[in-house]
Amino acid sequence: MKVLDVTEFYSERGGGVRSHLSLKQHELCQRGHEHVVVAPGGIAREESALAHLVGHARVIRVAGPAMPYDPTYHFLVRVDKIHAIFKAERPDILEIHSPYVAALAALTAPKGSYRVRTFQWHSDFIDTYAGTLQARVSTVFAQSTWDGVWSDTLRGSAPLADYNDALYPIATSNAGAYPDRILVKFTSSTAFQVIGENLGLIAVGDVNQNCAPVNSLTGETYFTLDYRGWGAGWATGNCLRFNLIGAAFPVDLVRAIQPSTPSGESGARRGPSSGLLPVP
Repeated sequence: MKVLDVTEFYSERGGGVRSHLSLKQHELCQRGHEHVVVAPGGIAREESALAHLVGHARVIRVAGPAMPYDPTYHFLVRVDKIHAIFKAERPDILEIHSPYVAALAALTAPKGSYRVRTFQWHSDFIDTYAGTLQARVSTVFAQSTWDGVWSDTLRGSAPLADYNDALYPIATSNAGAYPDRILVKFTSSTAFQVIGENLGLIAVGDVNQNCAPVNSLTGETYFTLDYRGWGAGWATGNCLRFNLIGAAFPVDLVRAIQPSTPSGESGARRGPSSGLLPVP
């Protein structure tokens, strides 16, 4: 059996994907199978990765420019070259290890160039690269008392205490953030309620532990308030205000199924709007 793996992250000096594929090479060769890795490199070449009494492993490099942050990694840019390798090798199993050009090459691979196609992700790419790019917290300020007005600027005076969001920023992510104005209202010198303008009461907490109310729709936290940011000097009635911004505004979807004309029913006729109208 021949197994061909395509990856865009195959450094010359190591790395998690390379370690995984090296172990896979060893195991497949011991069992008498052939293993081929297609990966980008500085020049196009073929390397004998591992020779075994009953199996063999190779690495086929596709020439590509070096990545700026680490020149031992290279970009995989030639889909046509990858397709040519598929045709020449005709693997029994084609496995893809990244969601970018490698996945594109596999999805557009010519028919008959492989028997089985699989995909394996080594990390949560969406969360890693876009998890918090949109969700964020803004307009953080403290207020002495709450007067019931959801304002994005201070109303009245500021309290003696303040939340240190410079050292302990309020954390959030796309998975749990919901766009709303948030009020943290102290009910004593240490305890508080967390209220959203639209969400209502979502949590109670105190300054001695992290506060991380959970979004019941996603199972993830709306945000996390680090207890170390509170400091001292808070009093009953003091408030902390901030705005929570999600990746996208929430949308409600409603599906409506129009009734069909009942078969065999008398006493009704179809009106000009294609609905059923009662017959007087």
